[in-house]
Amino acid sequence: MTLPQFDTYIDLQTYLDNELSKREREVDNILYYWLTKSRNSEIFYQTDKGFCSIDTSKTQNHYKLVNLYNVLINSDLTFKERKNPHDISLKTISPRVNNKRLRDFNDFNEKQEKAKQRISSIREYADNIATDLKLKYSIDEIKNDVTGTREIIKKLFKDIFPLYGIDLDDKVINRIFGRIEFKKQKVDTISLFTNNTSFAGSLSRQFSTTQNEQANGLFSAFFMRSAGLLESYGNDRNLEQIEEIKSSSTHNPFFKEKQALRILAKIYTTCYSEKKFS
Repeated sequence: MTLPQFDTYIDLQTYLDNELSKREREVDNILYYWLTKSRNSEIFYQTDKGFCSIDTSKTQNHYKLVNLYNVLINSDLTFKERKNPHDISLKTISPRVNNKRLRDFNDFNEKQEKAKQRISSIREYADNIATDLKLKYSIDEIKNDVTGTREIIKKLFKDIFPLYGIDLDDKVINRIFGRIEFKKQKVDTISLFTNNTSFAGSLSRQFSTTQNEQANGLFSAFFMRSAGLLESYGNDRNLEQIEEIKSSSTHNPFFKEKQALRILAKIYTTCYSEKKFS
């Protein structure tokens, strides 16, 4: 299914919602197919109690990658030094005025230094994650890729999802991370599929967490869940050590993050005419 051209985002959204409403059974079939494949995937294992559960030791890096993108997408990595607008060389006969100019001059420099240190800290934090993940790309390359061709992000996540039994070919990956242009304004394609969900928003939203560290996007929810970082119910951050596996649904996004998976399945559906899964 090729997404047709429309003059407005709303027109395309309406069309897409209508088409997807006719293909709910296909979406269900895809989800069941992925669930079946996941049981024999690299990430899952059979516990002594007979449960099919996620090996969280293998999924920690997936969340680290999501966290890296959250930091890079939503942070400025470049310090832009500004000229101090307060000229302390200009003296007046008023000591009060001179003292205020000096305070303003120093305050400006202090804020500049804090901004510089903040960006330096963010870069160091992101660099450490990238190094830990042994990525062959610099943090600047990764950040610029998001606003550019997105080839890096496509490759990274195309390699990860099959580990869960979710095979996404180039066509699907391109749609997940693609853009659509409306009158010279580019919009993230994924926003069309997250509409009317708790993950509604652009690509950057899909990596985000709230100030309370709740999963706030499709990727943050899926990969925080698989890494054992979310409470059993809801998307609150699990602040305690990962407990003993108690059931097949513990830390399992196929049971706990059905909304995120359904969005992915809908994107998959729109890339093809009806497809049989077995």
